[in-house]
Amino acid sequence: MTASINNSLYTFFFKFLFYSAIFQLAVWQFHSHEFLSEFLSNFLAQLSREFSLLFTDNILINENKLIHPDTGRYITIDQQCSGLSLSGTLIAAFCSLSIKNSKKLLMSILAVLVIQTLNIIRISHLFFEIQYPVNHFEIYHLYVWQLVNFIFSIGIFYLLCNFFCKEELDVE
Repeated sequence: MTASINNSLYTFFFKFLFYSAIFQLAVWQFHSHEFLSEFLSNFLAQLSREFSLLFTDNILINENKLIHPDTGRYITIDQQCSGLSLSGTLIAAFCSLSIKNSKKLLMSILAVLVIQTLNIIRISHLFFEIQYPVNHFEIYHLYVWQLVNFIFSIGIFYLLCNFFCKEELDVE
């Protein structure tokens, strides 16, 4: 039994490394493509604006910038805000599982949707944070939200595996 688990983890680990390299290369290529990168940044800015409008109507948008009209302060949504790298890592983890491809695809789609929803919430929070002259933007951006993303992605992986792989994991 222990040898089977070790072999499964060993196989998962090398598959994960392989798929991570492929998906991170794809993310890098996506970000290198000017049109696609700008399109995604502008789209995320627009979605974040729509979400922020639930809480305030005091928001302007200029391409990929969310601007506070009263203060002139703004945040820029660039390729580092896309959430694609985190999504690519989760997709690599799902592709490394020994389950049906249809389940892998469904898990990947759900994970990307959840990660992007969290990303829109993160961008909106940072937009509200930046409006104050004395703010904690750097702490939230560099530390708090990175930790939230990390914990959230592990939770997504666990919950989706628990939901979609339960029968297949019980058999092994």
